[in-house]
Amino acid sequence: MYKREQFLKSPNATEKKIIDFIEPILELEKCELIAMQLFNLKSKPLLRLYLDKISLNEIVSISRNISTALDVGNAEFNWFDKSYQLELSSPGLNRPLTKKSHFLAAIGKNIQIKTNIKKIQGVLENMNYEHGLTITGHELDIGWADILDANILSSYPGR
Repeated sequence: MYKREQFLKSPNATEKKIIDFIEPILELEKCELIAMQLFNLKSKPLLRLYLDKISLNEIVSISRNISTALDVGNAEFNWFDKSYQLELSSPGLNRPLTKKSHFLAAIGKNIQIKTNIKKIQGVLENMNYEHGLTITGHELDIGWADILDANILSSYPGR
């Protein structure tokens, strides 16, 4: 049976129901939900999904399948009061790090982490599934519970 990796930040109740509804489709399509943003629930709702491991050619099919599932789910759970807009996107160069496995894959890369206290930038030196992260140049390890937001900092020419 498929076991979904948990996000570092727990989704709210509506987001969790939506994720539960679309995850089987993503699993069948062999792609991963990196992040989800939900905007304007009261006016014109926008659901933006950041997906990994998909090609441009697959986006149309995946979008159609997710949209159909969301229409069925919305009829039952009433997530959106009005018609909604669905956007699918790749994580991009400054890819969000939303799960512990993303940090494991980012070891040796330049990252930025936002905590309750400050923003930290540096090379991800090490990570531990139980305790957290070590960033080059920072004395203290960063615990998982302290991370509010994190992403890879791209280093493309002209930046």
